[in-house]
Amino acid sequence: MKAIEREVQVGIVDKDTKELIKIYPERVKGDFNEIKEAVMTWYYKQGCENEDKMRNYTVDIID
Repeated sequence: MKAIEREVQVGIVDKDTKELIKIYPERVKGDFNEIKEAVMTWYYKQGCENEDKMRNYTVDIID
């Protein structure tokens, strides 16, 4: 994905199970790589213990 043209809701999902881990609290649009970086940074700040789990997670559009 290169760019998201309209505002969407995104979340952190498990790469293997596709289970939704956490919903990002803001609707986003723009460059997907920048969005992914911002969402992963936000999730990391929720608790440093998340760092180990984050290797198995990715960002995906949920609406």
